[in-house]
Amino acid sequence: MKILIDTHIFLWSLAERSKLDERRQALLQSRANSIYVSSISIAELMIKTSVGKMNIDFDRMLIAQAIAHNLPIMTDDHKIRLYDCRIL
Repeated sequence: MKILIDTHIFLWSLAERSKLDERRQALLQSRANSIYVSSISIAELMIKTSVGKMNIDFDRMLIAQAIAHNLPIMTDDHKIRLYDCRIL
C-alpha cells in the first residue's frame, strides 16, 4: 500500500516512536508499503523552523495531494478528518 504521512507522523517516526500505536508502526515498517513524505511537509518544517509558526494551511495542501494521488494519509490531526480523504 502507498501511504502519505502527515508531518507529525514523520517526526514521530524519527524521534518519538512511542507516540505511534502498534498498527501504525507496523504499517510504517512493512516492506509491503511505500511510505511518502510530501515536499509540503518538508516546506512546512523549514518555514516553521526559520520564522516561527505561521498561519499557512499545510493540511489542505497535503489533503489535496493525497486526493490527487489516491493516497491515504496517516495522521492524528482531527481537522483532516473533516475532509473527504482516506485516513490511517
